[in-house]
Amino acid sequence: MTPNVSILLQRWGVADVIGENLVQIEELNMRRKDGTLVGHATIPTIEAALGRPWWLVHRAHLHDGLSAVAKSLGAAIPLDSRVIAVEHENGKKVKVETEQGTTHSFDLCVGADGLNSVVRKILFPNVQPDSPTTNCAYRAIVPYDRIRQDPIAKELIEKKTMEVWMGHNHYIITYPISGGEIFNLVLSHHPSKKIYATQPNIPIEELRSEYKDFDPRIKRIVDMIPDTVRNCGPARNLIQSR
Repeated sequence: MTPNVSILLQRWGVADVIGENLVQIEELNMRRKDGTLVGHATIPTIEAALGRPWWLVHRAHLHDGLSAVAKSLGAAIPLDSRVIAVEHENGKKVKVETEQGTTHSFDLCVGADGLNSVVRKILFPNVQPDSPTTNCAYRAIVPYDRIRQDPIAKELIEKKTMEVWMGHNHYIITYPISGGEIFNLVLSHHPSKKIYATQPNIPIEELRSEYKDFDPRIKRIVDMIPDTVRNCGPARNLIQSR
């Protein structure tokens, strides 16, 4: 949440709801893949110049904050209500059914439900916007408690920082979320052949091999990721340490 966004969270009262789950980092460090520092920014200096904080937040906590404030202003937002069916041809209302078996009736239904949109599949069953790409990313989270137990990797979490490791066609971005208890990783890479966003799960060994030549500190954390799980949106896979 860069300052141009954090000002909105403050203005709307969302920041107060999220509270301690908003994380402020001390530094942004840019590194070659071997760990050599090539760029550095002190975040408090940036915040002082702009007059607003630079926050990092788990998307679940952001969602909770936004929905809580919307509800307090009178909006009705049913959560945990994945839509499985939409009926739009009978009458002037749109009816939707959720996984829980509940139904809702609306004047207007907006199908902003992502790559696997139920609304799109019903209205345009032959359309599948899943273009092949070589711009891919794994996403992962690892608990800080686990990293603290590793004599090499724990050096990376002595401060709350955002770290960027850059290699040829590969980079890793890491930063703390969830009040500084969770270490978040985005592992971007460009495979030689184009793949689809809905590509089935791949072996964990392939992920680890992508970053085998990186700084041993971050490599140790990558190796803490136990497996890959179901595809999650446009990122290649969602992965997390248990």
